[in-house]
Amino acid sequence: MADKPNTYIRLYFSNLAQLERLSYEQVGRLTIGIMRLKARGEPPDFSDDRLLSVVAEGIIGRIDEDYAAYERKCAVNRENGAKGGAPKGNTNASKTTETTDRLKTTLNKKEKKKESNKENNTIHTSTVADGERMNYQAVVSSFNQICVSLSKVQKLTDTRKRHIKSAVKTLGSMSFEEYFHMVEASDFLTGRKGDWKASFDWILSPANMVKVIEGNYRNSGSHNRNKSVGGPNTEPSSAQREQEELLRQFFGNDYAAGEVL
Repeated sequence: MADKPNTYIRLYFSNLAQLERLSYEQVGRLTIGIMRLKARGEPPDFSDDRLLSVVAEGIIGRIDEDYAAYERKCAVNRENGAKGGAPKGNTNASKTTETTDRLKTTLNKKEKKKESNKENNTIHTSTVADGERMNYQAVVSSFNQICVSLSKVQKLTDTRKRHIKSAVKTLGSMSFEEYFHMVEASDFLTGRKGDWKASFDWILSPANMVKVIEGNYRNSGSHNRNKSVGGPNTEPSSAQREQEELLRQFFGNDYAAGEVL
């Protein structure tokens, strides 16, 4: 809201011609006199200077008109406020309302976008830290600490984040820690039996995860290190190992990363 006119005085360019006819001393007397009049109610005395008196009369008259216009505007606003708003046809009020609505709409869109980004960047899952939001780095750290027989993960790429996110659905109620213990307990997956061993990317492939969870790579007999997890204690047959070796030779790194099966 603009300041009330009784807190200042307004001079117009139309007053310039009159003021130029005055000396600097007269302009100073005029200015101080008008300000004392409007600020303190003290009428100026220019009876000794006819020219100054005439100029002052014109300027003070214009200031009084400004004051009266302001009071009329305030009276109209008060009346409109009592009636519940601006009268019909008040384009200024309409424009203000439209601007306010646009600002509200923009702010709402920004808030929704911010919430959407939060949901996209975080995942709620019971498989990591008892229902806390998904912490990709925590999954990687858990793998490096548990699967000591496999190559450690050095970089957490966007592709690996997608694999981790997808693995949550495959694991169901099983935690990543439980799954990594199953992998580490397998002599076949860790290379304790044979020249090949799995990788972080391989064990997060959905197809490979299902086989690991179902026990296809568990050790047989007394070598089983994961009896706490249900399922048959079977180790891949020689035919299965031969088939996987051929697939690895044929597909190379794609197969090792779990992108084929």
